[in-house]
Amino acid sequence: MQDMSPSVTSQPTALNLAIAHGLPCQRLSQVFALQREQAPEVAVKVHEVSSGELRAGLQAGWYDVGLSLTMGADLDFSCEPLWRERMVAVLPAESPLIVQADLSLDDLLQFSVLRWPAEACDGLEERLSALSGGRRDAIQDVTSFDMLALQVAAGYGVGVTAESRSDRLAGWGITMRPISDGFYELVTSLVLAASRSSPVAEQFVQRMRRIAANH
Repeated sequence: MQDMSPSVTSQPTALNLAIAHGLPCQRLSQVFALQREQAPEVAVKVHEVSSGELRAGLQAGWYDVGLSLTMGADLDFSCEPLWRERMVAVLPAESPLIVQADLSLDDLLQFSVLRWPAEACDGLEERLSALSGGRRDAIQDVTSFDMLALQVAAGYGVGVTAESRSDRLAGWGITMRPISDGFYELVTSLVLAASRSSPVAEQFVQRMRRIAANH
C-alpha cells in the first residue's frame, strides 16, 4: 500500500504575500523577477490589504510575508526596514510654482495639498499640519493615487507622493519637484509573524534583502 503521508522534506509550492495599500512596488517587481528566475516552481500570491488586515492575516497564518508602510513595534511580529524613498511635490502643468527648481512646504500650502492617506509619511504629515495652522482646506485627502493625479492635473491643488510614482505622472501632464525643507521618506518594512516561518518564505525574504542591499 502506497504511503500517502506528506514528506518531511516537502515544501509549499505557493507563497502568500500581503502588501499594504499605498506601498510603492517598483523594487518589489525586481524581487518578483529574481523569484521567477530562482524558484519558478513557487507561485507568489499577492494580497493587497489594509495594515490591520495584514497584521491579522499574519497572525492567523493566512499570509507568509507582509510588506507595510505603517508597522510599529509589536512583540508578535518582527519588523525590518527594507527600502526607503523620498516624498516629492507634484504640480499641474500650469502651476505658477513650476518655475522653481524645488519647493518648500510653505510654497505648497499656498494651494490645497492633496495626499493619499495610504501613502502616509509621518514626518511630512506632522510638518504640513503644523504649518497649515489648522486651515480646514489646506490638506485634502484622496482615495487613491489615480484620484490624486486626476485632481492635480485638473488644477484643484498640488500633491505629495512617492518619487517612484513620477513615471506614472508623465501621461497626466504633471511635474515633480523635490521638497527643499526636509527629507521626507516612505519606509517599506518587511513584517513577519514571530512564531511562523517556512523555507519558501525565508528564501523569498533573502531575495528581498538582496534587492534592498543593491539600492
